[in-house]
Amino acid sequence: MSIKFEKDKFGKNVLCFDKDYAVFLDRLCPLFNFQYDCKCFVNEYIDYLEKVSDRFNISHNFILEKCNFFINDFDKLMSEFTSFGFDMEGILNQRSSDNSLYWSFKKEYISSFLISCDDSQIFENLTSLFFKLLNFQKKVYKSVELISFKDSLFNDLKDVASLNTVKSYQAKYDALLEKKPFDIAATENLYREIQSIILDDFKHNVTAISDYKPGNKFRLLCHSTNSVDWEKNYLDNYLSASLLTEEHTDTYRSPFGLIVNPNYIVSMDCEDLYTKNSADDESELSLYSVLPRILSMNHLISGTKLYNEVVVKNPDSDDLFLGVFCITDGSKELNPIYLRAETLHKDFPDLPLIDIDITLYLPPEDLIYNRNDLIDSIREELNITTPVFDGYYDMYEPFWEKFMELKRSSNYGLLDILSLFSYYYNIFEDGLTPKRNMKI
Repeated sequence: MSIKFEKDKFGKNVLCFDKDYAVFLDRLCPLFNFQYDCKCFVNEYIDYLEKVSDRFNISHNFILEKCNFFINDFDKLMSEFTSFGFDMEGILNQRSSDNSLYWSFKKEYISSFLISCDDSQIFENLTSLFFKLLNFQKKVYKSVELISFKDSLFNDLKDVASLNTVKSYQAKYDALLEKKPFDIAATENLYREIQSIILDDFKHNVTAISDYKPGNKFRLLCHSTNSVDWEKNYLDNYLSASLLTEEHTDTYRSPFGLIVNPNYIVSMDCEDLYTKNSADDESELSLYSVLPRILSMNHLISGTKLYNEVVVKNPDSDDLFLGVFCITDGSKELNPIYLRAETLHKDFPDLPLIDIDITLYLPPEDLIYNRNDLIDSIREELNITTPVFDGYYDMYEPFWEKFMELKRSSNYGLLDILSLFSYYYNIFEDGLTPKRNMKI
């Protein structure tokens, strides 16, 4: 891998990379999705290094407070930066002291250092050191997370395992935390062993599609999509989904998409993980953590406010998706979300289409707008053009009650809905308003 230092026709400094080095740079700071065409201006490289140092900022104080067993490694790394005149420790200490002039200091320092460079070797050395800093930062963060995640980890284990099992694992974990020096690898192995127990229980409690019944409680892992035109190239190394329940049907995107196989879960949280789906490994998945986290189902559901995020590894196999889902009012083809899900379903004809009807889980007082919207859709479908009047929608409450009963049977279609409405239309509006080209 190498960098060449050139000038363009206007005399501006340009850095030229070979392809391997471009990939190396992209991996160095993947969370910012930098794409190189194997060439960039020096000022672009400055912006790049600024973002790297922001993402992986670290200080003496942080290490001394959280894990002082890394202090010698930190000092050695900082001395490497200092050896060719780059004061990384000074930049990081400025950040740690919350200096109000930090941002301008850092920009001015990095700019003045790099602009004065006319040797491509300086850029190679600096990039290589940033990569070392990245890996060192991961070790520090992983150590801190193995310590700080302990309470949450065992609270989740208590949800799914016997008291004796919890006590046994807690004794092992405490022993590793007290060991000097701290054994990161052994502690992480135990952490993942405990998480696998929690994950097995989680997967066991995801609702099988064959067991889904409208109106009953459910837990389905769902990936919402932007488009009804599915392409296999859409898939990345990891896929973001949400656990939907009768209490939480919000997704991070649209109210339709694909039901995902829980066997490939690698991480989750009660809110957005800020996942980089093209990450090469789990340590790069989240913006805020280097360790994957598995929560008990009770923890994930109780902690969810808007929507949760569950990340699955793309196995590149045919069993990643188990079905197509949509979140509607149960009005079938009268609902645009259902129509979009039907279109997506054409690309997955062998999978079931699950229509999650949220009106079956809401109290009656929350359904007035759903009722009114459905009546409007039916009137449009039947070409009823006469104006509505005060109390019009309330007049159709008996229709709505029968419609709710109809949906619980799960065996109904568009014609059933239209016929049911037409029955009450003939009762309520006969003689009140002229009928206009009704089609049934």
